[in-house]
Amino acid sequence: MKFTLSTEGFTDIINITSQVSKAVKESKIKEGICLMSCPGSTAGITTIEYEPGLIEDLKRVLEKVAPVSENYEHCKKWGDCNGYAHIRSALIKPFLAVPVENGKLVLGTWQQIVFLDFDNRPREREILVKIMLGFKINRIVKYLLLSDLVFWAGWGLITPIFAIFIVDRIQGGTPFVVGIAAAIYWISKSLLRIPIGMFLDNRPGERDDYFFLTFGLFLAALVPFGFIFVKFPWHLYGLQVVHAIAMAMSLSGWSAIFTRHIDKGKEATEWGLDATSVGLGAGIFGAIGGWAVTQFGFDPVFIAVGVLGLIGASLLLFLRNDIKGVFGHGLHFSFKDIFYRAKK
Repeated sequence: MKFTLSTEGFTDIINITSQVSKAVKESKIKEGICLMSCPGSTAGITTIEYEPGLIEDLKRVLEKVAPVSENYEHCKKWGDCNGYAHIRSALIKPFLAVPVENGKLVLGTWQQIVFLDFDNRPREREILVKIMLGFKINRIVKYLLLSDLVFWAGWGLITPIFAIFIVDRIQGGTPFVVGIAAAIYWISKSLLRIPIGMFLDNRPGERDDYFFLTFGLFLAALVPFGFIFVKFPWHLYGLQVVHAIAMAMSLSGWSAIFTRHIDKGKEATEWGLDATSVGLGAGIFGAIGGWAVTQFGFDPVFIAVGVLGLIGASLLLFLRNDIKGVFGHGLHFSFKDIFYRAKK
């Protein structure tokens, strides 16, 4: 955005706080930095308490620092006699940055933004205003990302070697068993996501989203401990069903809360942060998992996966005071009411 000022020159000082505030409001950016600039080398932008006494004080000090009547080399060469204006502009600077929080300029009670025209003639000045999006992530999204990173880094330890575990450790384990186990998990989880999503969408508030997210992640974190005791394919299939239920619950709750609290204007960035952190964590820990199995066997690795999963789930507990209604009066619902609303 930009706006124009008509000035009188000779250190004319104009309050531009309202124009800049309007630009911030129109940008709809909640968190970031507001940059103001005036093209040229005989103007300045700064902040001050905009009252007559201070305005005169500022002019008097600038006159002492860079007097109009000084014999400037600039004037000797160019003959425009505004050397003092260039000096004052170099000292004050023709640009300014102010933080933006909650969609407003962060200024003190008596602090205003002012434009100073030092030139020796009236001018039409153009002020450029640029609001740069900040990279501050809100608390809820931050903990969701951190929880995801730790949890999926843990599962990265066994993802690349899980098929080897099934063939080597389970009686009757074959590539076919590997395929059936994978099919049970993915099909079960996929079929459960829609009804769970319908249920959560028809519940008011975020209490149920948070419950499904947290309980599901804790339940999923226990599954690796169960792998230690698996002997037959049907044991594995049962754990895969539990894992699918847990992840369907957790992912449905996570998606609802994350989507609701994602920072406006940073949607692609924050979705990208989650995908990147999960991918990097799983990739790095996948390499570590392969090495760890060759050194210590499967059981210690399964324990590590479970511990990391529990840590990732526990991080969600830090959000219990940020999610409205978590400490309400239980979970009450009617399936008939849910499906009635869905049909409407």
